[in-house]
Amino acid sequence: MSLVGYAYLAWLAYRLIAAGWGPTHGLAMASVLRPMSFWQSAAFQFANPKAWMMALSAATSFLGGSDGSLATAIGLGAVFAAVNFPCVASWALLGARLRDWLGDARHAWRMRAFDVTMGCLLVATLCWMIRP
Repeated sequence: MSLVGYAYLAWLAYRLIAAGWGPTHGLAMASVLRPMSFWQSAAFQFANPKAWMMALSAATSFLGGSDGSLATAIGLGAVFAAVNFPCVASWALLGARLRDWLGDARHAWRMRAFDVTMGCLLVATLCWMIRP
């Protein structure tokens, strides 16, 4: 499974680094999909495997040795909500600003530089993960 994950990350890095050579790159694409609504986005979170793994890990780590009471579970959920909201809000705000900055047609080189930088960082991460 690790090899499949490594291969997938390498493919993603290649796609990022090689992006931008064609006429339909990034934000300049002719057809831009309509973004999900608030409720669609909220419902989509139930299909997020990272969220499920985080929730299961937290539940087994923090609730496994406890009395298993409902109050403890609610407390853990409250902590998750308190941490999650500002993190997601700042991520969304940064993403919106970055989209505006990268999408400026007068500065198309920004998107290319961003793609190459992110691809190289992904390769560096992959090398770090593979090291013995």
